[in-house]
Amino acid sequence: MSPATFLETVVSLSLQIAVLIIVTALLVRSTCDERVGDRLWRALHLLILLLTISDFALPRLRLFPHSFLTDHMNFQTVVVVENQLGQSLLTIWFVGFFIGLMALLAGAIQLRRLLHSASRISPEALMARLPGLVSSLPDDRKIQWMRSEFTRSPFCWQIHQPIVVLPTYVLDFEDDELQAILEHETAHLIAGHPLHLFLQRMVEVLFWFHPLVWWASWQASSWREYVSDRAASQTAERAAACLRSLLKLAGHGTKSTETFPAGLAFGSKRRLTQRRAVKLANYDKPRTQTWMMQYLPQALIVAALVISSLQLPLDVTASERSVWSPWPTWSAVALHAIGIPVRDYEIDSHRTEDHNHGGQFL
Repeated sequence: MSPATFLETVVSLSLQIAVLIIVTALLVRSTCDERVGDRLWRALHLLILLLTISDFALPRLRLFPHSFLTDHMNFQTVVVVENQLGQSLLTIWFVGFFIGLMALLAGAIQLRRLLHSASRISPEALMARLPGLVSSLPDDRKIQWMRSEFTRSPFCWQIHQPIVVLPTYVLDFEDDELQAILEHETAHLIAGHPLHLFLQRMVEVLFWFHPLVWWASWQASSWREYVSDRAASQTAERAAACLRSLLKLAGHGTKSTETFPAGLAFGSKRRLTQRRAVKLANYDKPRTQTWMMQYLPQALIVAALVISSLQLPLDVTASERSVWSPWPTWSAVALHAIGIPVRDYEIDSHRTEDHNHGGQFL
């Protein structure tokens, strides 16, 4: 991939992501069900990763010519400028990506150390205190309860074993308040939120420069908490217990543990805590999904397919004789290795650039 092609791909992908986030926000705004909103934000981050893989591994659809650049500027000048911009963009992006990746790894190491230092809570003792507590996930995996002096907020973790870690002081809460916290964390595990958070972190590392990506992360984090609060407050009494536990955690100086790559905290940043408290204080009965709400995630997938065609024609070396770009070199080489020939060169430059020849090109 040439620097000019990289420039075109990154700018086009940034536009696609911005439009997709706006569409997601509009769809979320149209729903009154926390579960639907949570699924939409979850689908968003997965679709962003799929769009990224598609743009860097597959041919891209070119619906617009680049003649608006070459008709008004010297061709050679545009080529030089695009190559310089593309090379600079690649260098800047890699520096930000490396810093973000190191921060992610540092968070994982920090979390692993915290888990190793935590002590187990006897499930029998916990069940004796809270008889109605759910101790396993729907797939029959047992939840491991742990306590730690080194965290100020309850959080959950899930790779092979679902884990809920409690600060030691939380065990002194009233029974209904402790149960609200545990039900909240269990709701995170049942919904698969730790995996969603990990995908969100991947998107943040890849697109650290995109302001709407960070805004979408904030929204996704909020809706994860809303849907878990809803699961833990099915009645007015349980909502009141959940609110009391949230306020007690805030009084203990709760800080977010979402710097961890896949740990979800009960207590979170002040602004989100305030929003959650308002929702819990204004408890209403769980809302019923309409038939239209059930299809909002599918509508988002269709929107992503349409949005993927938004490609800005910045690479002036691209041929206008084909609506499809060449296959990226790395994926073309992989396909050639298994006997599938594809076009990995611009149609107008096949005599001047190195490429594979192998029968019928796609």
